Amino acid sequence: MKEEISGAPVYLLGAGFSRAIATCMPLTNELGEAVALRTDVSAEELSALGGFEAYLSQLMTRMPFLEGHENASRAASAERMIGAIASELDLRVDVASSTPPPLWLEQLVALWHAERAVVITLNYDTLVELAVSAGGLSVSRAGSDRIRIYGSQVVDPAPSLDRVTTYGSQAPPSDDSFQLIKLHGSLNWYWTSGDPASATREYQGRAYGEAPAADRARLPPVRLLDRLLIPPVSSKDSYYSSTLTEKLWRSAREAIRNTSRLTVLGYSFPNEDHVVSALIQQAPERTRVELVDKSPGDPNDGETVSGRLHRLGLTVSAAWPGDDAVGRYVGNLIRDRRALTHSPVVLSEFARSPVVASIADPASTAVTQLGMWVSGSTIKVEAISRAAETSPMPPHELLLQGVAVTGATLSDFVTGGKLQEIVNSDFALEFEFRGRKYAPIAIWPEKLGRWDVLRVECVPLARLPSR
Repeated sequence: MKEEISGAPVYLLGAGFSRAIATCMPLTNELGEAVALRTDVSAEELSALGGFEAYLSQLMTRMPFLEGHENASRAASAERMIGAIASELDLRVDVASSTPPPLWLEQLVALWHAERAVVITLNYDTLVELAVSAGGLSVSRAGSDRIRIYGSQVVDPAPSLDRVTTYGSQAPPSDDSFQLIKLHGSLNWYWTSGDPASATREYQGRAYGEAPAADRARLPPVRLLDRLLIPPVSSKDSYYSSTLTEKLWRSAREAIRNTSRLTVLGYSFPNEDHVVSALIQQAPERTRVELVDKSPGDPNDGETVSGRLHRLGLTVSAAWPGDDAVGRYVGNLIRDRRALTHSPVVLSEFARSPVVASIADPASTAVTQLGMWVSGSTIKVEAISRAAETSPMPPHELLLQGVAVTGATLSDFVTGGKLQEIVNSDFALEFEFRGRKYAPIAIWPEKLGRWDVLRVECVPLARLPSR
C-alpha cells in the first residue's frame, strides 16, 4: 500500500496569471517586442533568430570564434536587455497596481493563506506581494496578539532586505501563511551582476490601489544595482550556481514532491524550458493536477498545455478554460472551502469555545478581532476588546456586556457547537465588516488570553456599496 501524501497544495504561476490580473501585463513574446523597442533591436532581427528568447539566448552564449571584446560586447548587450525587461515591467506593474486588484485575486491570496499553500511563480512582477499587503490577512505571534501580514513576509527564500523601514518589514516569513517561491527572481531583487553574495531586495511599502510616486529623482541606493532576474533564455545554467538559486529550486522541489494537489495557472510548459518540466515531474504519481488556462487544449495533442503535461507523465484531473478561467476557478475553491470540511478541527471537541475572526486594516498595522453571533437570519460581528486577553470572562461573555450587542443572549454567540449546527444547515455563514462581506473558509484552534477559541480564516465575498 502506497503512503498517503499530505503536503501543502502547490500552485504554479506563469505569465498568463499576471495577464489575468491586468491586461497590461505581457506574455513572453509581447515582453520581448517591448524590450526590443527599448534596446533598438528590430523585429527582423528577433524574427531571424526565432524570437526574443532565442535572440537573447544567442547574445548570452560565448562564441569561441569571436574575439574577447566581441563576446564582451554581446554580453553587455544582453545585460542591457535584462535591464530593459525590468524597466518595462516596472511601468506595467505601476499601471496594473494603481487601481484596486480584482476581487478574485484578493480571494485567492486569502485562500492560499488559509491553506498554508506553497505558491511557485515564474514571474518577476510583485503583484501577488502587493495584493497580500493590501489584504486583511493576519497571523498570531507570541502570546495572543495578531499582526498583519505584508507581502515581504510570504516570499521565502529571498535575499535580505536592503533597508528596514517599518515593524512589518522586519517580520520574518510566517509558517502560518502561504509561501511564495520566486524561481526566476523579482523586480525588487538586486545584485552586482555576477556576484551572488551581493544579492539584496528592496522593501516595497506601496499598497495595491495606490498610485506610484511621481517623483523618482532620488532613487534608493539599492536601485543603482543591477536587477536580479533569471532571463527568458533556453539555457540558464550560469544562474543556477548561487546558494540563493539552489534554495529557491530545492524548496520548490520539496513542495512538489510532497503535494497531493498541483494547480497550474497561466503557464504553457514551453518545450525550451527543460528545467521547469523536470521540476514538475517530481510530483507524486497520484497527485491531483488542476489546469487553469485560457486554452488548455486536448491532452492527446502534444502542442497544447494539457498535451505537454501528459507527455511529462501528469494527467489533468480538472481544467478551467476561457478568458475568465482564473475567476471561475477561485469561485469553485471558495464554494468548496465554505463547507469547512478541510480544516483539521473536530468542532464537537470545541463545542463551548467561541469562534473569533481576525481582519487586518490595510490602512494601518491594526488587526481587529471579532466575536460572532446569530441575529435572526444573519451573522453579526463586534470587535473584541483587548481586555479579553486578560479577562476572567470568556470573550463572548465579555462582548455580551457591551451595549453594541444589547438584545443578544449568550446562546446566540457562535461557538464550536453552534458553528457545527450552522455548517449542517442551509444558514449562510457570512458577515459584513468595514464595507466588505466575508465568509469563513478555514478553522484553527488558538488561545485568546487564557481562553481556547476557534479562529476562522475568512475570504472577502464582495465589496459593498458605500452607505
